[in-house]
Amino acid sequence: TLREKGVKRFAIVDTDCHHASGTRDIFLTDDSVLHVCFCYQDYSDEHNNIDVAIPNRTSDEEYLARMRQEFIPRVTAFQPEYIFWEFGYDATQGEYGDKGLSRDSHLRMARLIKEAADRVCRGRLITILCGGSGRAVAAHTIPRIIDTLAELGRYR
Repeated sequence: TLREKGVKRFAIVDTDCHHASGTRDIFLTDDSVLHVCFCYQDYSDEHNNIDVAIPNRTSDEEYLARMRQEFIPRVTAFQPEYIFWEFGYDATQGEYGDKGLSRDSHLRMARLIKEAADRVCRGRLITILCGGSGRAVAAHTIPRIIDTLAELGRYR
């Protein structure tokens, strides 16, 4: 486990469209974990567990602005050793959790989260694919995120 490896603090940012209640249950009272979830209808801020309200229809700019307002300052203050990104593309237009996001919104999220990881935890970012079912969205989005995170420069 991470604890056995000496990791003392980590952050989880969840951009899958469904609430990560299992993750929340595990870390609810753990002061060494910051969990910021961008998939809830209501806002809550309880003990390092933040649910950011995302409307059923939102623009890329509005979503990214909420990430900048809610995640970036918190992760900067928290100073984790790792960031885990629970990435789901199910909030993309046409997906089962459609919130109105474009395919390219996820690439912009990847850049934002990567920049935060580079700044606060020496680039230690672990990305976990959590949701989405459309092959066309996956084929467009996933390679671009890998390219961005690995700094390959194939997609600009």
